[in-house]
Amino acid sequence: MSIKESSERNNDEIDLRLILSFLLRNKYFLIIGVILGFIFGSTKYAFTPKIWQGEFEIVIAKNDLPNELKSASGLINDALKGQKNNEIDTQIIILESPSVLMDTFNYVKDINKEVNLNFVNWKKRLNVKQINDSSVLRIKYSDQNRAIILPVLDKVAKLYEDYNNTKRLKSIDLKINYYKDQIKKYTYLASKSLLDTQTFSDKFAISQKIGEGYENTLITDVESNATSARIKLKEVNQRLKKIKEIEDNEEFIYYAKLFNLSTNILNELNKIDSNIESYSTQFTNNDPILINLNNQRELLKDKLGKEIIRYLESDRDAAEITLSANKRDPNVIFNFKNLLLESSKNSETLKNLEKQLLIMELEKARDSEPWDLITRPTQLPYPIAPSFAKHSLAGSAILFLFLTFLLFFKEKNKKYITTIEEIKSLLNINNSFLLSLKDEDNFYERLDLAKIYLKNKSKNKITLYGPDIPESIINKIINYLNKNKTIDSYFLAKKISDFSNTKKLVVIVSLNQTTKISISKLISNLEIFEIELLALIVIDNGKVN
Repeated sequence: MSIKESSERNNDEIDLRLILSFLLRNKYFLIIGVILGFIFGSTKYAFTPKIWQGEFEIVIAKNDLPNELKSASGLINDALKGQKNNEIDTQIIILESPSVLMDTFNYVKDINKEVNLNFVNWKKRLNVKQINDSSVLRIKYSDQNRAIILPVLDKVAKLYEDYNNTKRLKSIDLKINYYKDQIKKYTYLASKSLLDTQTFSDKFAISQKIGEGYENTLITDVESNATSARIKLKEVNQRLKKIKEIEDNEEFIYYAKLFNLSTNILNELNKIDSNIESYSTQFTNNDPILINLNNQRELLKDKLGKEIIRYLESDRDAAEITLSANKRDPNVIFNFKNLLLESSKNSETLKNLEKQLLIMELEKARDSEPWDLITRPTQLPYPIAPSFAKHSLAGSAILFLFLTFLLFFKEKNKKYITTIEEIKSLLNINNSFLLSLKDEDNFYERLDLAKIYLKNKSKNKITLYGPDIPESIINKIINYLNKNKTIDSYFLAKKISDFSNTKKLVVIVSLNQTTKISISKLISNLEIFEIELLALIVIDNGKVN
């Protein structure tokens, strides 16, 4: 990277070392400036009018109504209000409205004699804010007149209470009138729909199914009866099919006992079975008595099978009759259910309206406030503004910045290079050697270090150039560097035109002697001749600030 490019980049960046050096050089001036600024800010604070503040807190109350009344409050409120607004936001808007605050504003204007005060500017002194996400509002008021704080807060609380109670009662009366009108309307509709349902029921012999589990359904009696008949018919047909497929008459006895049928025939069979068992021990199977008993038993089993079939056929006929009797046109059932539904909806709406009316009447009778005062208006014992810390710190900061600007402007426009950091920044070089003219040992010791460094950096001749420095000092440096050498490795460039044969350069600068103009010319010519800057030798002549 070239010297010019490095210099341009360096000018665009902030060198913290230069800033620190600048502050240290001017620390006494800056400390005095900070102290004077602190005194100025404190004095200004003492003569600035104080702002006093007071506050109180309220909690937005909730309606403590019975649970059975609360459950009915949703349906009609939506019809009256549309979308429900946030109660906290509503109360804040009310508290900040001219309807509540105008009397207080006029009071302040008269007491403070602020003729040109308008409502919008005055309202900035009042702050209404919700505390976190709670139902609590904090109301603050600020004023230069300390004596007016509490009276203003009391007036705001009283006017807010009056406004809300008036508005609340008006709103309740409107709702009560609305509910009464709606109750009249739905009383008529509920009665009419009930009468229409009853008339339709009588005409088509259909009614709502009543009984356990059917209180809130739209199932009709004919649907229930028809369903039961269909189930019965299917069951009977299955039994008949099973009975008719029996080949062994002994199974008739099993079915008769299973379904508790033909008990007389079963009793006769039991007697015959008992006699057969008794005679079997006395006679052979071919005996006429046993043969007669077995014949009677077979006849009874055949009779039992026929009686079971007749019984089931009679059940089937009864189910078919029931099914036929409860058969209705689907449109009849559909229309009847619509009548039931309409009647139920009208009755439920009427019930809710009556509960809503009761809620509103209880609310009006209770005459409650929409808010509760949880802290009385109080005034802070100390002013909230102005801030002593802010005034004093602001004064110190302003004067500090002002002095910094002046001192920086002064140094920026000075003629000579005064610090090593400054010249290193201008030439963008870190390799520097500081020689003190007051200390001979230090002078030559640092030159020895420079000699070692430069020997490692270049084997060719190195040019030294020292603008605005006495030639005797430069010759002293060159002679020491060339000491004990048969061929001089270092030579002096007396003017910039001597750079034509130079590739390696060491710049010598004397603090408070070398000018900024000389360094600027040097930088521009280093770019032209493409010279590598190896190191910087700085002469301290004892005049460094």
